[in-house]
Formats: sequence, C-alpha cells, structure tokens
Amino acid sequence: MENKNHYLKIWSLILKKWSYITTITTVSIGLAYLFLYTSTPIYCANASLKLEDRRSELSELITIRNIYDRNSKSEAEKTILASRNVIGKAITALNYKISFFESHPFRMINLYPAKPLDIQILELSGKNENKVLFKFEPFNRKIFQLSYIWAGKKTIRKFPYNSIIILPGLLFRILTPQKNILEGCLFKFNDETNFLKYIIEKLKIDDNPNTNILKLQFSDPNPFLARDILNAVLHEYQKYDKSQRIAPSKQTALFIDTLLKKMAFVLFRSSSEIQNFKTARGFSDISSSTKEMITRLSDLEKEKRQLSILNLINKELLRSLSEPISTDKLNYNLQGIQDPQLIALLQNYNSLLQKKTELLLFYKPDASPVMYVDNQIGNIKQSIQSTLKNQEQQNGKLMAYFSHQIADLCKTMSSFPKTEKEFIELQSRFEVNQKVYNYLSEKKLEAGISAAAIISGIQIIDHATLPDEPVYPIPGQIYTDFALGGVLTGLLLIFLQYKLNTRLYDTSLIKEISSVAIIGYIRTDTKKRALTSVLSIEEPRSHFSESIKALRINLNYLCIESSSKVICITSGNSGEGKSFVSLNLAASLSLIDKKVCLIATDLRKSALHIDLSINNHYGLSNYLSGQHTISQICHKTFISNLSFIPSGPIPPNPSELLQHPRMEELIAELKKTHDYILLDSAPVGLVSDTVPLLKISDINLFILRYGMSKKYSAALPEKLLKEFRLPNISLILNGFEKDHFQQEYYNLPDNYSKDL
Repeated sequence: MENKNHYLKIWSLILKKWSYITTITTVSIGLAYLFLYTSTPIYCANASLKLEDRRSELSELITIRNIYDRNSKSEAEKTILASRNVIGKAITALNYKISFFESHPFRMINLYPAKPLDIQILELSGKNENKVLFKFEPFNRKIFQLSYIWAGKKTIRKFPYNSIIILPGLLFRILTPQKNILEGCLFKFNDETNFLKYIIEKLKIDDNPNTNILKLQFSDPNPFLARDILNAVLHEYQKYDKSQRIAPSKQTALFIDTLLKKMAFVLFRSSSEIQNFKTARGFSDISSSTKEMITRLSDLEKEKRQLSILNLINKELLRSLSEPISTDKLNYNLQGIQDPQLIALLQNYNSLLQKKTELLLFYKPDASPVMYVDNQIGNIKQSIQSTLKNQEQQNGKLMAYFSHQIADLCKTMSSFPKTEKEFIELQSRFEVNQKVYNYLSEKKLEAGISAAAIISGIQIIDHATLPDEPVYPIPGQIYTDFALGGVLTGLLLIFLQYKLNTRLYDTSLIKEISSVAIIGYIRTDTKKRALTSVLSIEEPRSHFSESIKALRINLNYLCIESSSKVICITSGNSGEGKSFVSLNLAASLSLIDKKVCLIATDLRKSALHIDLSINNHYGLSNYLSGQHTISQICHKTFISNLSFIPSGPIPPNPSELLQHPRMEELIAELKKTHDYILLDSAPVGLVSDTVPLLKISDINLFILRYGMSKKYSAALPEKLLKEFRLPNISLILNGFEKDHFQQEYYNLPDNYSKDL
C-alpha cells in the first residue's frame, strides 16, 4: 500500500509539473531541427554479388581441370574485395582526381559528378599540401581569383585562364570555360592514398549465412559518388577474379610457347639438313623396310622427348612451390598435370591456403589454429615434392629404356650403306622434331582453350543504384529521439529534484516525518516587499492576508478554556519568517478588537522594533534584569489594539534572563489587560533560550518555511513534543507557493481553513 501511495505521489507530481516536461521537450525538438539543419546527410548505395565457379561452352571441347576452387571462402573473398589492389584499380578507373564543392551554412556540398571547372593536372606529387582547399572566384572571361591557405598563410591571387599555377608538388591550370561562370566554387585535389583509406573504411561487406552471396554497402554524403565508387569496386573485383583464374593457363601457355619457339627453330634446321643432303647427294628415296625403321625410331624419340617435357613441367612446379606463400594471392599452379594423385594433392594444397587466409582474418600468425594449418600445408607440400621426385625417377627409367631401344636401332642401321645411314639419321631426327612440335602445339592449343573457357566467378546480382533518401539523419527518427530525450530529461529532472533536494517542498513528507498537525499555510506574497512588512493590514484582500486570517480562525480552536492565550512562535533556524508571521498574526488579531501584546523575546537578534518604528533602548532585557518596569518597556504602536515590548539591549546572559521568575510575572501581568500575548522567540534549533518560553505558553507555533527549511527541521517539533512534553505545539507552513516546483500533491483553496 505504501508503494502504491508512493507511485501515486510521483504520478501526481508529474501531472503537476507537466509544463516543465513540455518546455524541455519543445527545446529538444528545436535542437533536433538545428541538428538536422547543420548535419550533413549520408547516402548509402547497395549492391550484391554471387560467388560461383562458371565455365564457358568452350570447356566442353577439352578436359580442363580448374584448380582455382571456391567453396565456402566468403571471408577470404571479402578480404580480397577490400584489398588495396582492387580498391586502387577502382580509384584509377573512377578517375576522381578533383573534388568540387559548394559552400553552404555549416557544411560544404560535394558537386560530383558536376565539374564546374575544366582543370588540367600537370603534376601531383601526393604530398600533404594537396589537401589544400582552393576557392575559385571568376572576374571575367580572362581572369579569375584563387584563395587558399598554404603553410598556414592565406593567399589570394589572380590568374589568367590557361596559365600554369605552380605550387610545391602541384602543377595545374584552369582552362578557359566555354561559357561565362557567374558563381565561384571550391575544389581540392584528391590524395589517392587518403581516398583509398576512405573507401576501405566506408565499404561494408556482409555475407548471408550458408550462402555464397555477398552484400556490399558504401556510404557517402554524395549519392552519385557512393553509387559510382561501389560499381567501380564491383567491376574491378570481377576483372581481378578473372585475371586470377586465367593466370595458370597463361603461365602454362607462356611456358609451352617458349619450348615451341625453340622446337620450331630445331624443326626448321632439320628440314633444311634433309633438303641439303638430297641436293648434294642426288638421293631420292629409301626402301619400305628402312621407312619402318625410321618411323619406329622417331616414335621412340618422341616418347623420350615427351618424358623430358614432363620433367620440365615438374621442375617448374617445384620452383613454384619453393616461392614464398602470399595469403592475398594464392598459388593456383600450372595446367597440364597428368597424374590424378598429384592433381588431388594440389587441390588440397590450395584449399589449405584458402583456409589459412580465412583464419588470419581472426587470429594472429602464431595462433594455434593457424599453426595447425601451417603444419598441414607443410605436409602436403612435402607429399607433392615427393610425388614429383618419384615421377622424375620413373621418367628417368623410361627415358633410359627408350635410349636403349634407340641404341639397338642405331646399331642395326650401322650395317646400312653410308649414304642411306646418314639419310635415315636426318629423316629420323626430322620426324622426331615434327612430332614433338605437333605435341607442343596441341598443348598450347589446349592451354588457349582453357584460358578462353575460364570466365569470372563473380556474378553481379544487383549493381549499385542512386540512393533516393539519406540513411542518416532520418528526420522522423531524429525528432522522435530528441522528443523522447526531452521527456526523459524532464522526468529525470523532476525525480532528481524530488530525491536529492534536502528542503521541504512536500506537505505529505512533513506529515511522514512528524505527527504534529499543520494548522496554517501562509501564502507567499507575489510582490517584492520587506520580510517583516505588515501585509495583513496593508493588503487585507491578498492571498497572504487570507491565509493569516485562516490561521487566526484555527487558533480559536486551540486552548478554548484559556481566557488569555499566550502564543510562542519559534522555528528551527533563522530566516524562516518567524518574526514576519508573528507581526502579521498579531496585526490580524488586533483587527478583530482583540488586545494583543507582541513581545520580542529573541534577546540576541531581534528586528521587530525597526518595522514598528519603536526605540530599542529599553525593552525586555531591562525589565528582566530589574532595571525598568512594565510601563516603561511596553509601547503603543501605530496599529490599534497592538502593544509591543522590544527586546532591549543584548544582555550577556539571555538564556538565564528568560528563565528568571520575572518573566512569568510579566506574562501574568499582561494577561490582565490583553487577550493575546505573542512571544517572538529565538530559533529553537540554534539556541536554548526558547525552551522556558515554550513551557509557559498556551500555544506553541513552529514555523517551517516552504522551500527553505531543511528536512531535519520537520523533526524538531516531534522531538520537542516528546522531550519536553508539549502537547500544545503545532506547525505553520510559511511561504507556500501554489506554482512552485515540487508543489504539494493536493491543491489548497485560496481561503484555506483547516478543520482540526
């Protein structure tokens, strides 16, 4: 139940203070408008691509093994896509060397793709000075003005069109425009290194789980630039992918072409030797048996040469394996491998290289997962090298066998006539060279078909299009966020003030702290007046006067049996309006034809005599010390029915004087001629002078000032009630403000009267 009441109080307080929340929210919406006005909008271009292995129809003409395999390598491809190699080529293709701007309040607007000026760059070194922003202002068709800051110094110069502008590391000229330029603009030369870093930073690449589709995003204040940069990156990545796929076939074709050129020269020389031999010897033809021998000999030589070529391919592969491994450009090796076991090893080798590339995106090179893959790569490499050496040994044995067969044939031919034997040797050498040449030509054709069959494995699904709306800031979202922030700030302010404020703003809190009843709410006067002005007489129809009258009525319900009421008015601290309330209550009682005597019992610091324009040379301190009589210290005032006894000179022992029997004698004597005796005492929370007065009073009024008294002051009446057994003590809440922050939870009527 207590929690429910607490929440109801908080909710009631929020409803009372809705104006604070609406004010802060209105200010927040204004800040949102200012934020939107000064912020640079950001546009986001989107594109998507698919990673796949595709071949052209030419691949059906010949068996082509594609060692460049892409299976679940999205992370590696993302690394390549955002690499400096691909991004750098995209920047070159974009040809975005100069940025033009239009100046607006709080920001500059990039004019891309518009080019207000035709600028020819003669030299651009890429130094930091190239970040300088130039301001172009036209004068006429012949002259323009440039303003810029160079080395911390502002420079303004005029140049004729087509003249060369020379700056350190920068050489350019502005060509004569085809039409008159009426407005100026700003421009700067783009540093390729910084532009590359900017693109890499802004390029976002995400992949869909369990798919081979990549989504790309690029954000920039200029929507055209965002679109063109993203499309340039896509196309350069597609070209890079194809170049990597076709590289093995090109390498094979280049290697075979080198052998083919050598073989062509050898074949030409063999053909020339035969022709020269026939011409010189007049030799025409040979027998069929001799032709068979030549054919067999050429076949053996062909097989031997083919084995020799295979050994060369294996040596090239070994050399390739011995090169350092690059993780951003994987080793896809050579085409033309015949052994299925060797092909499988090479495919595993490249798969492990891809896996290592993916791991290096998340781990350091010395991490255990990377080290494990490195060990696997080393083992596979050793297996490949061992397989190649075994093949080389087997080829060597076959070549030795073929050499032995060739030697036997040569031995048989040694019995032939010399002329025929020489011709057989020449003819055999020619046919061998012819067959080897044809073999190499076939391999070159195969490599060419392989290169033609390979196409890019990157399929662009969606090209980047021009963004219609900015992704940031979004006006609806910004206004909502700022408005919500304003509401929360207002609620937080109310909550903090409610929880952290040590002063009394809440009557329910007073009731929780103390069981002493509140018999009066003194309203605050809206006009600036002296603290102890007699407002109850000066402005009888004010809210303040009405609250004093309500207090006066409530006093009639206290001590009904006492014919003469002694009222002691005190407070916890000074400045809470004790004397102010005392004077105005006394004046209000005098208005209903009651004889009232107001006594300034604060012998330390009293100022009532100033407001009543009465001399303080003789007063209560003189009477209590036996120096003067009652008639000498009691003065008539300008208020009818109101008498006043000032405090008098400050004595050295005020506490002892107030406990003197003469104080009770004074009260008894004044009761004979007055209806009310009001004692304006010292603050009970500061000194002990007031305690004797509280004991002899019929009514004790404790003043708490709304918004000024501390919370611990509300506990003092309860303490006095228990410690000194004062059942006649009551509270007065002074300075009550109807619209004050942290107003009490219940509205009080202007003519408040509390039923006791």
